[in-house]
Amino acid sequence: MYQSVQSKEISVEWVKEINKFVELPDITIILDIDPKIALARKDKDYLEKFEDTSFLDKVRNLYIKRAKQEGYFIISSDDIIEIVQEKIQKIIIDFLKK
Repeated sequence: MYQSVQSKEISVEWVKEINKFVELPDITIILDIDPKIALARKDKDYLEKFEDTSFLDKVRNLYIKRAKQEGYFIISSDDIIEIVQEKIQKIIIDFLKK
């Protein structure tokens, strides 16, 4: 999906098509983060050319839209790692209990 934001020649439909024979995972969790927080966490010397908030907002919106369409879990990773880890563990434990 990320690629479809980088190029007008790559669509979400094309990405889905080339992946149509890939077995689906049992569970998908999207770790969502505000691009401003994500960039603040990175060493400025190692930023990639696509890492600016406007581009990352587009990518984020695409992933959230797709997650909602597909019923993926979405976890905010704006929090500290321990809180994010607890949320992931809860989803996995609940899934395994089914």
